[in-house]
Amino acid sequence: VILAKVVGEKGKIIAFDPEKESINHLQENIKLNDLSNVIVFQKALGENNEKRKLYIGKTTGNFSLIKLYEEGIDYQDVEVVNGNDFVFKNNLPTPKAVKIDVEGYEYAVLKGLKNTLSDINCKIICCEIHPGLFPAGITEDKILEFIKYLGFNKISYFKKLFFKPYHVIAV
Repeated sequence: VILAKVVGEKGKIIAFDPEKESINHLQENIKLNDLSNVIVFQKALGENNEKRKLYIGKTTGNFSLIKLYEEGIDYQDVEVVNGNDFVFKNNLPTPKAVKIDVEGYEYAVLKGLKNTLSDINCKIICCEIHPGLFPAGITEDKILEFIKYLGFNKISYFKKLFFKPYHVIAV
C-alpha cells in the first residue's frame, strides 16, 4: 500500500503471493485504499513452472516452499511459475525495483527472474536472506554471487548480531 502510493497512479506495483489468506488480505487492503495501480497474482515465483507444497509455519506470515519443520506442518498446494516466462507471457513491464521475501527459496526466484533482473531498467533488488532455510547446495555466497552476475555491483547488507534472516540491497 505504501509503495503503491509512492509510485503514484503512473507507476505499477506487481505482487506475487501464493498463500490464500495473504492474497485475500492484500486484495482487501487494495480495495480499502482505493488503489488502481496494484496487480496481484496468486502464484509463487521460481525457476521452473510446477506445482509445489507451500508449507505454513507456526507464526503468522511464515510460509515457505522449503519444508520448515519435520512434523505436524500444514501446507497448501500452489502454482510456481518461472518469473521470466510469466513476465513475457503477461506482457508485464520490467520492474525498476524488486523485493524478494521467500523464506529460503531466494536462489530459485532469482534464477527464474534472471533476464528480468539483468535488464538495464531494473535498478534495485531488495532480498531477505534466510540462511537457515536454504535447500541443499544453496549458500549465501551462491546467492550473492548470482546477484553480482546479474549486474548489481553495489551490495549492502543489513544484519543484526545473531539475527537471521537479514536484508540485502543491490543496486
